[in-house]
Amino acid sequence: MTLGIGILTWKAHQTLRQTIESHIASGIETFLDERLIFVQEGDSESVKLATSFGYRVEKSSKNLGILGGFEALGTAMHSEYIILNENDFSIVENPEKTREELDIAREIITSGIAKIVMLRSRKTPGKPFATPAKFRKYFPGNDASALTKFQATMMRKLRPENARLMRARTIRLEKNAHLIAPEEVKQIMPGWNLTTSRWQSWTNNPIMIERKFFLDVIIAFANRADTRRRTNGFKNLEVEMNCNWWREQEFPIAQGPGLFTHGRIGYRGY
Repeated sequence: MTLGIGILTWKAHQTLRQTIESHIASGIETFLDERLIFVQEGDSESVKLATSFGYRVEKSSKNLGILGGFEALGTAMHSEYIILNENDFSIVENPEKTREELDIAREIITSGIAKIVMLRSRKTPGKPFATPAKFRKYFPGNDASALTKFQATMMRKLRPENARLMRARTIRLEKNAHLIAPEEVKQIMPGWNLTTSRWQSWTNNPIMIERKFFLDVIIAFANRADTRRRTNGFKNLEVEMNCNWWREQEFPIAQGPGLFTHGRIGYRGY
């Protein structure tokens, strides 16, 4: 049961270096079977940087966008199970915690408990991260003003399904999310919870997933999805998966403490 990590990158050399250095510091390369960086537009600086750290490099001659880039990345990899990583997500944990998290995540997937394990850190998610603000619109907390609490109460009454959805998404925020949303979230073990795609949207944030499932199911659907919204002129994958089909599948999705934080250096290019 091989496990590999793939990093999708486009132009951002400083950010890519930051990400690679965090991976080295986490010790992740010592227990992976494969490390690949897919370089969009094949710029020589990114290729040189990736190879200098011992990563295998695949590249495209042009920018494929997020969906096309992830498809090319997954296709280029060989491992049965893969960690998908964009170039602006660094690992924040030490080698011991990194290995523990990934060992549990792989066991959760290989045993059939979940199809996807989300790996963005609950404690240190980085920015931007929209989930907390969206949650507080419906559940503002005891320190909120009377007006804010009233507005939140009205939103929960007017949009009960949205309120239920945001309650379920505390899986990404709280280790005891199963107590906050007991109908939508179940505990697997302390600090690890399970929900489904009925309640959790697809995310391009770091995840662990079976490579075949990613290509044959997720990418295949996204490619045939008839959507109009684009990011920098390309399909985004998150947009295509924000649909009834995704919710109806009820794919099981797990979240533990998490490993990755979001942080970009400089301008992304769009």
